[in-house]
Amino acid sequence: MPSTKWSTPVIKLFKSSKKLIIPHLFIAKLENGRVHIEASEWPAFLYDQDLANINDIEKGLFTGGTLFSVFFAIFFGISSAQTGTYQKNSIATRNGMKKVTGRNIAYAAIQNIPDNHFDYVVFYNKIVNFFKDYPKDEHVVSILADWNKKVFGHKDGLGGHDTLDLDKLEGENTEGSEHTTSTTVIARAARKAWNTPPTTIS
Repeated sequence: MPSTKWSTPVIKLFKSSKKLIIPHLFIAKLENGRVHIEASEWPAFLYDQDLANINDIEKGLFTGGTLFSVFFAIFFGISSAQTGTYQKNSIATRNGMKKVTGRNIAYAAIQNIPDNHFDYVVFYNKIVNFFKDYPKDEHVVSILADWNKKVFGHKDGLGGHDTLDLDKLEGENTEGSEHTTSTTVIARAARKAWNTPPTTIS
């Protein structure tokens, strides 16, 4: 994302990709518009900063505190982002939300002022595909379980039919890249291949 829409150096740094964080020099480049954050990168705000590991891009991904707060504000009311107390007439309640899905997380992640460089459609689909393409992947299962436990008190959510299950909608396909988003795709494909027993021909 270009720096022109960001109000402070701290926010600019926070929204940048973790692998790009270089204090002072990096902030200066952001402020001058010399560094752009691409939709093919996982920005730092998606991560739990205590778990993030530069050598393991998936560690701490989609568990950032700000991401949780934005999610709560959207689906359960602005006050819930700070207090944890849900509003009775929240969007989640009115629409029968019973579990957190990848699309819910993606929707929370794209709440920002649009600009002319960062492609929010690509970014949204990258997140959706992270959850949709390998639903049984250990990281996907763990992330959604963590979200549901935090939001609903149980790793499987509230159970039952979810009328706000946006994961049932078809997503738009996007091409891969040599960035952090495609790195996670490669890692999950490798895990799936490793865990799949070889086919024998008799």
